[in-house]
Amino acid sequence: MTRRPGETRSRLEQRIGTGVDECVKLYASAAALCPLFDPVPALQHTLGNIINDLVFGVTYERQDPDWLYLQRLQEEGVKLIGVSGVINFLPWLRRLPWNERNIRFLLQGKAKTHALYDRIVARCEKRLQELQVEHQQRQRQRQAEAEAEAEAEAEAQPNDDQEQQQHQEDEQQQQQQDVSDSDTDSYEPTCILEHFLINRVPFSELYCDEQLRHLLADLFGAGVDTSLATLRWFLLFMAREQHCQRRLHELLLPLSATPMLEELQALAYLRACLSEVQRIRSVVPLGIPHGAERDFTVGKYRIAAGSMIVSLQWAIHMDPAVWPQPELFRPERFLNEEGHYSAPPQFIPFQTGKRMCPGDELARMMLTLFAGRILRQFHVELPPGVAVDMEGESGITLAPAAYQLRFTKLSMEPKLELDQEQH
Repeated sequence: MTRRPGETRSRLEQRIGTGVDECVKLYASAAALCPLFDPVPALQHTLGNIINDLVFGVTYERQDPDWLYLQRLQEEGVKLIGVSGVINFLPWLRRLPWNERNIRFLLQGKAKTHALYDRIVARCEKRLQELQVEHQQRQRQRQAEAEAEAEAEAEAQPNDDQEQQQHQEDEQQQQQQDVSDSDTDSYEPTCILEHFLINRVPFSELYCDEQLRHLLADLFGAGVDTSLATLRWFLLFMAREQHCQRRLHELLLPLSATPMLEELQALAYLRACLSEVQRIRSVVPLGIPHGAERDFTVGKYRIAAGSMIVSLQWAIHMDPAVWPQPELFRPERFLNEEGHYSAPPQFIPFQTGKRMCPGDELARMMLTLFAGRILRQFHVELPPGVAVDMEGESGITLAPAAYQLRFTKLSMEPKLELDQEQH
């Protein structure tokens, strides 16, 4: 969907932009009360609602109980799944008390989440059924109007010629078919769930409701957690690396207050900063596990069919042979001599091959719009004298520990403000 050019991509940008603009407004409101605050809750709410909109066709108010629960489960569940992942290799560890508690929490969360998804699916099915009834009513009305028009024409121009009569009947049938086709094609699904429900085959042996629940959970979880962790790291690194942030301000402030995706994608340095964040803090350090379909060899190693295979993204992204001084934050790694963006093949934030992340383009759009519009409006910095943990907390994803930043609204006169900062 995100790779299709034209109107579809433009509408997607608008839907993402709605969430981004809400985040910027929440930051402005928070900064007006106290400039030092935790940026994550607003990010989690708005980014999560973008995914809710695209996957389920629904959005939540900030204090909605179901939404608060889903956010808590998402945050805690990601940590616990990562910690419990060793059970895949050593199943007997599930008997240890702390692992039993973790698994019980995850299973209870799964049951509550699936029950919530069932309610969302039921509402979506009801909405589609109502639309179908409305479409059928319009179809019958249009067919009746077409038949009445054809009869009126026949009465006005009587003709006993058999060929002419057959021609008129063919035209009438074609008009009815055109009415039916236009009505059928008039509704375009607005979310992934609607696409699924409209196109599913009844009583299919290939999928069931349980699979749909897991699919929805995967789409929501993958869509929210990795992008949220990346943006948390991005804001933290921008606050620490002030020279990088100032350079971004110089590029962003001449743009409109809410720059469009096309404007932001033209900024090679913004893309380089995001890429360097994804490299230096791979949000999925172990990659996503895969399975070997058959026996094969890699170098001197024999890999048996059924083996679990993980691509160690952390090792790839921190390899000094590819990235000199990999522990340093240097966006210039992703710029060539002409200043254009250029990434080596060893940069794989979305993995690689046929099983790479299918939402990579959506993630890039969200990261670009959030990063660009936030730094177009605010200067962020760490509170003085506070040591911030830059190592992060590892679950399935690697996310920074809780932190607070000072948000300062930028003026609309970029040169003056930047000159003052540099002096």
